Amino acid sequence: MIIRKGIFKGKGRKCPYPFFHTGDAMRHYYQEIDKYLKKAIQSVISLEKRGAKNGRVPITLSETLVVRELGKNGPKKIYEMIESLHLDRNTLVSITKNLQLEGYVEKGRSPDDKRSANLSLTSRGEELYRALQEREEELLNVLLEDFSINEEKTVLKFLVKLDLLRRGKLQDQDPAQAPHPNQEQSREADSF
Repeated sequence: MIIRKGIFKGKGRKCPYPFFHTGDAMRHYYQEIDKYLKKAIQSVISLEKRGAKNGRVPITLSETLVVRELGKNGPKKIYEMIESLHLDRNTLVSITKNLQLEGYVEKGRSPDDKRSANLSLTSRGEELYRALQEREEELLNVLLEDFSINEEKTVLKFLVKLDLLRRGKLQDQDPAQAPHPNQEQSREADSF
């Protein structure tokens, strides 16, 4: 079994990654974690395709990200949204058109640069943003209500490592040498 390029092959060597294993070195919860990660990924894909209900209108996760970004940071230029959300231009334009049709987002000329457009929330979009914030806070409180502070830190560390992996900063790196969430990732940890 190859985990990463040449780092772990077969049962004979001890895996340097505590969350990957084979044979006798198996961790107790690996299979359960793997099963629930797959379920979470399937749920995300499903929500992105059909959208979550917000009143009568379903809103996709991508649309939610745009509403949250505008609600949290105020009006932004399109290129700023592309950079902050890591979306390509066509995807953002498609999401924005849907949000404009539903009356959540408006597009206008930037006051400081007439060549670029600003995106901002309408009053209906601001209501949606507040509703999303309340719902997310409720869900997070329910999920974490019986967690100890150390368990919350473990969840945060796991999520930061996922983000590092997504950005290619964890590949070919010994996890023991990976930056702690409070070092390089303090900004990312704050955004959780």
